[in-house]
Amino acid sequence: MFVPGSLYYYYRYEAYVQQYGTCMHEREVRIEGMTCQHCVLAVQKALNRVPGITLQVVRVGAVVYSAPDTERVLPQVRAAITEAGYTPA
Repeated sequence: MFVPGSLYYYYRYEAYVQQYGTCMHEREVRIEGMTCQHCVLAVQKALNRVPGITLQVVRVGAVVYSAPDTERVLPQVRAAITEAGYTPA
């Protein structure tokens, strides 16, 4: 993991932008109703079907994803979580 503000971070960011033409941003969404690993797998499976996002972490009670525009895909992420049977907070 690189530290924002460091020279390494700057060069990795520049390389990413040159390669993909955009910057990925992370967002965390809290999820109510998750109590076990089965819940985590159900949410992970539902979110893997959402185009344009990359899952970073799925754990009991929250998910962290990255996307070029996290606000644009947020309604799709919330809908996928709801379809899996949980409530996005």
